[in-house]
Amino acid sequence: MPTAEQGPAEQQLAAVPVLPGIEDLGPVRPPQDPRPAPRRRARPEPLPELLWAGLTALPGMEHLGPSPRAPQRLQRRRVAGWKAPRGAVIVDRTTAYGNPWRIAGDDRRGWRVFRLVDGAETGLTLCTSEAEARALAVDRYRAYLTDERPDLIERARTELAGCDLLCPCRPGAACHADVLLDAAAGRPITPRRREDLAS
Repeated sequence: MPTAEQGPAEQQLAAVPVLPGIEDLGPVRPPQDPRPAPRRRARPEPLPELLWAGLTALPGMEHLGPSPRAPQRLQRRRVAGWKAPRGAVIVDRTTAYGNPWRIAGDDRRGWRVFRLVDGAETGLTLCTSEAEARALAVDRYRAYLTDERPDLIERARTELAGCDLLCPCRPGAACHADVLLDAAAGRPITPRRREDLAS
């Protein structure tokens, strides 16, 4: 029998007559909501680094801001309509972070690594391949920072920390911006011996 203490739904259930022989089935429960419980949406995985860099380089996509990953070196392009990704810093020779060591030559005549001082090539070193010349120029940049410009290392730790770096060097090639990424992250910068540069 329904009682005053029961709610409307419980009173309706209590008013239903119990058939003989099924008293042991226990109390009657109200029907459950047939709709499934809403599923929680999984957090989207972060975009791959190169995809994010490409998105932020597109016109109108600068609002995406810095990517949720470790800073990296990107290629600075000099083509119409190209814009630097938001938060990226240019570190080529138009800035104080540029590498004073240059490379020139070709595979037929050989490659040379040098530094211009008053318009003259100094510290000239000949290499057999572009990869060897680039690796040597980057290693000499390490020595340049540690021996001549330790102030740039300190500047990099404050000015470049957490930023992508832009340089004209093509992706995959040795570049002084990789050294600056180490400096900005507080990693040690130690020049290597020339015989170790190919490793």
